[in-house]
Amino acid sequence: MILLAAAPASAMIQVDRGIAGARLGASRATVRAALGKPTAIKTGSNDFGRYVRYTFAGGVLMFV
Repeated sequence: MILLAAAPASAMIQVDRGIAGARLGASRATVRAALGKPTAIKTGSNDFGRYVRYTFAGGVLMFV
């Protein structure tokens, strides 16, 4: 059996508030201002409607 330890998170998470300076309910522009330029952007839709997913360095994902 191989056990792997998870890498430490570099972003500060605040419960019911946000992650790495981006806040819950923030606009796309605010998220990008807080986290910088994303490494990838994906748009799509699901049962809840349309969404945009930003991927940032360190594996941080933000859906707006």
